[in-house]
Amino acid sequence: MPPERVRASGRNLKVSLAGHLGVVVFNFITRRMFLGLLGSECTGFAGLCAHILNLLSLLEPGFDAACTFYLYKPLAREDYELASQIARYLRSVYIKICLLTVAVGVLLSPVALALSGDGLETEFALAVYWLILAEGAMSFLLTHRRILPFADQKGYVVTGYGYVTFILSRFVQLAVLLYSRNYIAYLFSGIIAGLVGELALYKKIGRMYPLLKAKSRPPETEHRNAIKSKVRSLFFCKVGSILCSSTDNMAVFAFLGLSAGAEYSNYTMLTGTCLAFVAITTGAVSASVGNLGATSGSARMKKVFGTVYFAVFVLASFFAQALFFACPMIVGAWVGADMILPTITTALFCLQMLVSSVRKPVGVFLDGFGLFEKEKYKSLAEGGITLVATLVLAPRYGIAGVVLGQLCASLGFSFFFEAYILYRYGFGAGFSEFLRTSVKYCSAFFLSLGLSAVIFTVFGGHFHGISGIVFALAECGFSVGAVFSVLFFDCECFRQSGRYFRKMMGSADG
Repeated sequence: MPPERVRASGRNLKVSLAGHLGVVVFNFITRRMFLGLLGSECTGFAGLCAHILNLLSLLEPGFDAACTFYLYKPLAREDYELASQIARYLRSVYIKICLLTVAVGVLLSPVALALSGDGLETEFALAVYWLILAEGAMSFLLTHRRILPFADQKGYVVTGYGYVTFILSRFVQLAVLLYSRNYIAYLFSGIIAGLVGELALYKKIGRMYPLLKAKSRPPETEHRNAIKSKVRSLFFCKVGSILCSSTDNMAVFAFLGLSAGAEYSNYTMLTGTCLAFVAITTGAVSASVGNLGATSGSARMKKVFGTVYFAVFVLASFFAQALFFACPMIVGAWVGADMILPTITTALFCLQMLVSSVRKPVGVFLDGFGLFEKEKYKSLAEGGITLVATLVLAPRYGIAGVVLGQLCASLGFSFFFEAYILYRYGFGAGFSEFLRTSVKYCSAFFLSLGLSAVIFTVFGGHFHGISGIVFALAECGFSVGAVFSVLFFDCECFRQSGRYFRKMMGSADG
């Protein structure tokens, strides 16, 4: 990548990493306090509400991604008139989406009550649900402004404000929870703190992009039709994505109950934390990839993809192995030994996290090429496979069956289909090249896993608690680093990934 793209990616990466570390700390503290002060049923119901409301994101069929794609070129060429038209068009769309979300969310409240069982009072459950709904609906109101910095390779501004707002609001919320021990007060204080942060971000983006204040006409019909065409394709992708993300959670609550939902959420929080670090790595370069796609050829994009894919595979391999060995110790120290799931279930969680991680760079480059149309039915198929597999496996195998259902869809279909679309229509290259590369990386992963298992078996018994967690992280880092370094030391992707990382982490802020 050219120096300016590397610098932009570096700023995005550093801000995201610093902010996410704070988020991780507060999430773990909050989760522990919830379980201790409110119990597993209340915690499980909060998760249930979040997953039900996740279904409402279908009301936003993909305008943000479509408009971000169409903003890459005008911002890169300083065509601020067109950028202003797209932003104002998006604002009117999201006002309608916000109102529709509230209306449909209220209609869905009986579903939340039905799935919660008899563990909570009706009035309390409804209040929790409506407050979570209000918080989710408000997030749509600034979307038309947030996408401008992301499309302009300045996503670190939005990310930085978001993390600061999150951490400050969590301080307020935890203080309220400790004082009142009332979950309603906790949610309400979070909404107020979030509004303050949103207003600060609103003014910041307004200063960055005066074009938002200019009165401009709606975008030309051809631009609106192009955006709507992308949105239609993205809607199919989104339906499948929601089916995949919601089916597993709803199956846990429906078949296994709120307490099992709390156990499941503990593990998804751990894997989600690791996956978020991987997503930060790919997200930091996403706008640069979009900018690169708007100004460069497919050969250059393919070379950059090879570097990003290698780096993500190494990072995901470390997280998957570290989580597998350290997860029982983390869960035991964090929420209690009674919340530890069987080893096979932990292994399935880690494998699903690995697969989800290595899909990230493929998705980023698909978006960079704007190949929404080519994969629009993929997510529907993935959602259907997940739904059928989960309904069959969850009643018999419990939480392990739920995770296995996800793997059937992601590893059995979506991962390879996405890569085929990218190589066939994005790079104009043969898919077999990707398969050979992935087999090599998987072989390295299993070799490093075997090395980690040997080291952990020989020396792991000497460490317990926090020291055991630190030992697991260190030995997995050593094993993954050693194996991938030895096997790929002479590869261009190895050298380039190290070079890009050093430039990004050392990039100037100005």
